Amino acid sequence: MDLPLPELDPELPPGVPPPRLTPPVWPLWIASLYLLVVVLVALVSRTLAETRWWSTLLIYLPQVLYFTPAPFVLLPVLWSRDRRTLGVFIATLLLIAGPIMGARVPLPNFAPGQAPRVRVLAYNIQGGKAGFDLLQAQVERYQPDVVVFSEARDWGDERPLQAYLAKQFPNWAATVGGDVYIASRWPFAETEALPLSDFRTRDPSLDREKVRALVDAPFGRFQVVGVHLYTAIYGRTLRKEWKHVPTYMRHTGSVRKDQVRDLLEWTGKMDEPLILAGDFNTPPAGQIYQKLTHSFGDAFAERGLGWGYTFQTDRPLLRIDYIFHSRQWEVIRCEVGTMPGSDHRPVFAELARRKQR
Repeated sequence: MDLPLPELDPELPPGVPPPRLTPPVWPLWIASLYLLVVVLVALVSRTLAETRWWSTLLIYLPQVLYFTPAPFVLLPVLWSRDRRTLGVFIATLLLIAGPIMGARVPLPNFAPGQAPRVRVLAYNIQGGKAGFDLLQAQVERYQPDVVVFSEARDWGDERPLQAYLAKQFPNWAATVGGDVYIASRWPFAETEALPLSDFRTRDPSLDREKVRALVDAPFGRFQVVGVHLYTAIYGRTLRKEWKHVPTYMRHTGSVRKDQVRDLLEWTGKMDEPLILAGDFNTPPAGQIYQKLTHSFGDAFAERGLGWGYTFQTDRPLLRIDYIFHSRQWEVIRCEVGTMPGSDHRPVFAELARRKQR
């Protein structure tokens, strides 16, 4: 039985494949527009952050929101079956997941093995509301030499929290200022707690302080400074008082700028190696963060892996808690804790004292 022969295109000679169909252009335009919008919004928000209320709001919102249009852009990208369109789309996703969301890869470590080391735990403990057993688990996990706790204050009865801190750190040197608590397994040569900037609230208990402890370690003295900066925006403000958000954010931006100015002037007068830690309530994309990193190194940015988000614990989307250090320190490692114990996740860093020249 003879099989029927396939019909040949009379316009093509035998053996010549038909030409490829040109993919539609409009999916490439959509993917390119997505990339352009992401780049422009990220650049504008970072350039104008803390100078315009709306640009500050853009960097305080979870940066994962840049992914929101992705599912809608993906459909035409897949339909087009065009490699260029797919490449533009993937580049956009990598840009968001990497630089925009603040992904970090550890830098090489050049600290000598015999250099003196300090283990630091910075943690907003939320007044111990989640339970002291959970806080204790974090301390036991990291075995710190120095702790800097913010919100180390119970807004009701403070006696249980104070009893926990005394029990958890027996025979440690400790000092408190406002809601910042600093403790060290080595003695303090000096301590100081001063108002953080001239800003005052109607409730004095809500005013912020800068706390300093000069640690007298066996390998030499070093300063530890703990702070808890003013909050930029609350979720309930966005939800219930959205009409007042511009005025509110202008006010909080002014307060935070003044707090950082005061903090940098104060620490700039200290000659000893310095560790600055706490809840800074500021993301890495802003100008406040840039001012801090102009004077100090960011432990997680140097030795952390991933995004390092510290807030909120159950669904972390922001990095607002830090361990900064002066140039006399080399960061060995830095990580963000994962166990519950507060609405913030703790930041742990191991620092090595650089050899003096």
